[in-house]
Amino acid sequence: MHRRRAGPSWSPHGLTAPVIVSLTSYPPRYATLALTLKCLLLQSAHANQVILWTDDQSGAGLPPDVLELRKWGLTIGWCDNTLRSHNKYIHSWRRHPAAFIATADDDTYYWPGWLAELIASYDPGGNVIPCHRVHRISLGPAGYPAPYRDWQWESPETRPGVLVFPTGAGGILYPPGCLHPDVDDEARILALCPRADDIWLYWMALRQGCLFCRTKKTHHLHHWRGSQEQALMWGNVFQGSGNDEQISAMIDAFGWPPNPSPSAYRPRERWSRDGWAS
Repeated sequence: MHRRRAGPSWSPHGLTAPVIVSLTSYPPRYATLALTLKCLLLQSAHANQVILWTDDQSGAGLPPDVLELRKWGLTIGWCDNTLRSHNKYIHSWRRHPAAFIATADDDTYYWPGWLAELIASYDPGGNVIPCHRVHRISLGPAGYPAPYRDWQWESPETRPGVLVFPTGAGGILYPPGCLHPDVDDEARILALCPRADDIWLYWMALRQGCLFCRTKKTHHLHHWRGSQEQALMWGNVFQGSGNDEQISAMIDAFGWPPNPSPSAYRPRERWSRDGWAS
């Protein structure tokens, strides 16, 4: 790995607040973790910090190739594992409330322009959260979300809308103030949505009056070989109904569609079963 030098191959991010790339990991992923971290440290648009959150307080369990990356700009933050995948964003959000938080997964290859493309899709005048990969929520006869398996996965839709659901694997750029203050309510996270940070963050964004949109460029995501054996998607989607159970709990708690709080920005569009319409 080479030290980053100014030149035509990279640029500062150009935003008016710091950009923090934030992710978490756990031992079954440590074998390939350094590969993902190198991708994030060598982005063409340079983040102010790349923070890895782990519950290994001594660092003794982290591989040497991960610890070595501290020399190249990696920050390692210590946390307990009570919140599991929510550790990806919650500690960075608390520590840097005025920053842009770009979330990433620990098992994925991220191309050099990954962060730059997220930043290019950000509109300072809008209330839109850019992401690289989305599903489109399908609705059942009563107007509530159909089972997660029946959604339109990896939708090509690039317009923002309430039916646009972000997936954290692709990466998401959360601007300052785009998430409802309840986002770090640990008791509610554990009671309603303990295993699905994507679902929790979708509700927290829409409650704050923000929508998601996919970046215009399409990229196929590549996961490191062997990294998916203990992924949450097996219990949440393929071998269980964890996502549907957690979506139902969020609807019971916050309603459908998620409504902004009285103090939040309210989009001018109106809701219909087809999404947001003018």
